[in-house]
Amino acid sequence: MPQNYQFQYQSGLSYVTASNVQGISITVGRQRQLDQYNASTARIDIRYPTGYASPVAAFVSGTRVIIRNATSNIDMWVGRIKNVQVQYGIPYSGGVGNADRLTITCEGAFAQLGRMQGNEYALTAGTLSAQVFTAASQTGLALNIAGATNPDLSAYTVSGTWGDWFNMAALTTNGRVLDAIAFDSVTLWSPFEV
Repeated sequence: MPQNYQFQYQSGLSYVTASNVQGISITVGRQRQLDQYNASTARIDIRYPTGYASPVAAFVSGTRVIIRNATSNIDMWVGRIKNVQVQYGIPYSGGVGNADRLTITCEGAFAQLGRMQGNEYALTAGTLSAQVFTAASQTGLALNIAGATNPDLSAYTVSGTWGDWFNMAALTTNGRVLDAIAFDSVTLWSPFEV
């Protein structure tokens, strides 16, 4: 069965499905086992024939977006707009030609975590869940763990970013990081989670 994907953006309290979407590209996770996790990203290419005359005001940094499989009605990726680039086509009388294009780049919640400095915060030794809870209270993001294991971790001074610490915790516990399933939320999955 063919799949149909939609790009939706927040406008007020609801979400609007963008028209003229030409392509969607998503990256999640890492390439190799020992690589650092990066924020998941999405790139959406849109033909924008009416953009010059009536631009979409919601296409700005920080707007919440969803990439949804409309066939199964499942959200495949969530995040926020990072940047919008406009490539103008050939103008004609009364508007702009069909060659106008938008490229919207988006990022998952891990990007926010990666920009937050730890400022030498001293995490006390404790279970993974206790340290993740402390990191959540320090960053204001919803940081979670899921899985069957909750190992003890040693004390740690967060001298880089909170994203660096989260990467260290993922590598130490052989966990997986997911940041594109809920807004402003990053989850560390146990390798034993099914």
